[in-house]
Amino acid sequence: MMIEEKKILLCIEDFKVNNAGGDLTKQWFVYYNVEGKRYKKYGKINSFHTKAARMRAAKELILVLVDIPVTIKIKKDKLFEELYEYLEDNKGFWRKKTYQSVKSKLDVLFEKVNGKLTQVRIQKFFKWLSVNRSMTTYNHYHQILKFLLKGINKTQLLDGIRRVKAHKIPALYFQKHQVNRLKKYISEHDPQLWLFIKFIFYTFIRPGEIRQLRVNDVLFEEAKIIVRANVSKNKKQQYVAIPNHFINDLEHLKYLSPNDYIFKSKRDFSKPIGINTMSSRHRKILNKLGFGIEYKLYSWKHTGAVFFIQNGGRVKELQIQLRHHSLDQVDAYLRQMGITDLDDLRINFPEI
Repeated sequence: MMIEEKKILLCIEDFKVNNAGGDLTKQWFVYYNVEGKRYKKYGKINSFHTKAARMRAAKELILVLVDIPVTIKIKKDKLFEELYEYLEDNKGFWRKKTYQSVKSKLDVLFEKVNGKLTQVRIQKFFKWLSVNRSMTTYNHYHQILKFLLKGINKTQLLDGIRRVKAHKIPALYFQKHQVNRLKKYISEHDPQLWLFIKFIFYTFIRPGEIRQLRVNDVLFEEAKIIVRANVSKNKKQQYVAIPNHFINDLEHLKYLSPNDYIFKSKRDFSKPIGINTMSSRHRKILNKLGFGIEYKLYSWKHTGAVFFIQNGGRVKELQIQLRHHSLDQVDAYLRQMGITDLDDLRINFPEI
């Protein structure tokens, strides 16, 4: 086996502050645990001489650390080496996003197996998937792993593991009481993530598009945001409205450089935040608060659409904000969410 370095991205929940019981004569520090090992970071915390100042410094240090992956060393099995090598050999045949999707799933398998890749361990991995992931995701892992194992002539490792019947179910939207609970927790523990969520809720811009938005994409005078062609999923430049309830949250952008990313990497300010950074931080919070896998970062888009319609919004305006091509497409989207024009029926249906 060879030793490989693996990078793990933590979220704010993983960091704790050791304040030495409030004793200013002792060293305070931020700490986190990875693979059973504790890591300490002191930063400039102890250069301050009041409890409040030290705690502020500790929280600021956590915000810096949260986007810096922790590097750990783990052993890589020979079969895993062959799989990763085959993946890299075929990298040029895939779109960048496809390659990243395949690699991320192989990374999850590598992390969960945590040792020698055997048929029994693969079976246990798919059993874990059946409990912790959707059936659609289960089948996607099966498809990708079958392709990779075929490439190294080891498809027999999948013997006895079959695809399952699956119907693609959209992420659930959050109900009002759930929104209130999440708003309180996330706005307090991860303000940057809460701002990211507001972009999704109010503008319906996709997470992958939001991370690439720059300050000059926000048109304050027109109360619009440009989703440029090089950012948009359909490669067309489009505009979305900034609702009145959201415009004040963007005021701080007026004081930044126009070319700055709104959500930029803390390691390199010239680059946007990582592709999975926000979804990873969001997922960890959902797990902590007991929300199942049917809730996702994308749930906030569905929540915004549902709340808009329930508040009397017009479907045509929703279509434009969603950047959908037709009202039929919007109707199908809302029906997936369980939103139908049945209020009159519900109220007026006669008693038996």
